[in-house]
Amino acid sequence: MFYWWPLVKDMPINTPKTIMIPLEGKVTFKVIDGEPDAAFDAMVEKATQAAEEIGYPVFIRSDEFSNKFDWENSCYVTKSEDMASHICNLLEATAMAMGPRFRGVAVREFLKLDWKFKAMYGKMPVAREFRMFVRDGVLECWHPYWPPASINSPTISNWYDVLKEMQTPTEEELQTITELSEIVGRAVDGYWSIDLCQTKDGSWYLTDMALGEDSYHWGTCPNAPPHMLEHYGPPDREASDG
Repeated sequence: MFYWWPLVKDMPINTPKTIMIPLEGKVTFKVIDGEPDAAFDAMVEKATQAAEEIGYPVFIRSDEFSNKFDWENSCYVTKSEDMASHICNLLEATAMAMGPRFRGVAVREFLKLDWKFKAMYGKMPVAREFRMFVRDGVLECWHPYWPPASINSPTISNWYDVLKEMQTPTEEELQTITELSEIVGRAVDGYWSIDLCQTKDGSWYLTDMALGEDSYHWGTCPNAPPHMLEHYGPPDREASDG
């Protein structure tokens, strides 16, 4: 995010209010075990100030990761007293997923998304989101952000049908998100995944991007790398309710 955000933040598209907090110095990962760390404390202080400027609740993430499956303990922050523990959660999760390359945090406006149920142990709102794959400014393919196989512990019994309805854009909506993703793609060049989500008022927001080669891709898509299907399995299978 520290790379692509400066390239798109001033474009005429909807994005959440965002304040980037780069890590100054190095964090010793022993902070996860409660040991003091001056660089970590300074980052937390700046992130707290940013959250107060934007207004709680806020959404936070590291350069590459939000750990949203652990929603209420990670990316979703409702008060200043929780900022340190939530950043620590991101630090640990990022280290486990990406290795020790923590560059800082982004504090972002919490969008009122058009969600229909919660999942991932009943905490995370599942909203209308789409991942668009754009190569050199041209849409190559698109997929719903949440494959049914990723859903666990949904809060409604008919979650599968609700999710499938959410994931079916109208022709007008598909045209809109295609145009938005291609506008963004032309600004960054190369092969990118571009995540767009819909708020309750019907607006579309750019929330995330990543290099296309590094992004999760529905394994059944002809454009997906072979290892996606092998590693993640079919994306449209119903996951366990437990």
